[in-house]
Amino acid sequence: MDLRMNVPPQPEAAALPNRIRSALATLQRSRDVLDLLSYGSSTGSLEDRRAGALWLRPLLGATDVDNLVVCAGGASLLVALVTTFVRSGEAIVTEALTYPGIRAVCRHFGVPLFGVPMDSEGIIPSALAEACRRHRPKFLYCTPTIQNPTTATMSRGRRLEIAEVARQFDLTVFEDDAYALLPKESSPPLASIIPDRTYYISSLSKCITPGLRVAFCVGPEASRAQMTEGLRVITLLAPPLTAAVASQWIDDGSASAILDAVRTECGARQDIARQILDGETIAAHPAGPHLWLSLPGEWTIPEFGVHLRANGVAAKGDGFAVDGVHPNALRIGLGAPRTRGDLVRGLEFLKTAICEQSMRVS
Repeated sequence: MDLRMNVPPQPEAAALPNRIRSALATLQRSRDVLDLLSYGSSTGSLEDRRAGALWLRPLLGATDVDNLVVCAGGASLLVALVTTFVRSGEAIVTEALTYPGIRAVCRHFGVPLFGVPMDSEGIIPSALAEACRRHRPKFLYCTPTIQNPTTATMSRGRRLEIAEVARQFDLTVFEDDAYALLPKESSPPLASIIPDRTYYISSLSKCITPGLRVAFCVGPEASRAQMTEGLRVITLLAPPLTAAVASQWIDDGSASAILDAVRTECGARQDIARQILDGETIAAHPAGPHLWLSLPGEWTIPEFGVHLRANGVAAKGDGFAVDGVHPNALRIGLGAPRTRGDLVRGLEFLKTAICEQSMRVS
């Protein structure tokens, strides 16, 4: 049982196999499939950019398709943004516990990365201002909605405060909003508050399925050419065939139907987790695909990890802390198990292991 991967659940109601077949059949009738198996624009076709703008409309409102690019997944997009815009010696600040991908990118390319203290809403504005005075960063990377790993979600007021700090210290923002469509209602993205200094990252990986490798980025108009060149260098282009499938799903309503099914399943799995892990310290968002489980002091992450793996269960408890000092907590991917029954068995084992250790210590 692998609870490490943070992916959306794939309920039967999403009907992904049938929707894949239907989309491919439609594309065969309406498009030249050979064109979809060849090279295309590094920014994505006009059809794909229009579909991306339609998909992001609930979050960003009307978006100029010329400022939107289609990318080969959020991870490669993040590499392109960092390598394109962060100059030698410039630093990035982020949540003290953050997406391991940004840590890996910064480590690989020698970019200084500094963590900022958090609370239940994510980055603390006063702490961000202090980090800016101390480290003089040029960039902020953050996930305002269902943050990975802590599930912290910024209120509208918190976002306004973070935007003001970004203005005050002239920060460019990489806003990773991969989870933002999971809640039925969300606060406005930072990109809608400070669009002139924000690169907005939205991926289908956390709300539809990761296998399409399709993401969208909306950035300031002034940097359009530079951003396009960076994407061309890193990935050349998003795969035209999978981008066309994503666009077909968006256009015919399949993507919205899949999203609704994923939302429903996330809610059901969060309910299961709350029931089984009753009495444990967890942080969760009711629409999120993961939760943050704090372990009792008797367990350490390495010890617990060994115990889990010896019994066929895996969960992720490292790679998040920017300073390398990890809290005694695990991110539990609720979407990774194929069925609710599989999830129940994995969570029940976690609960049993925690209780057994507590009884041994007492």
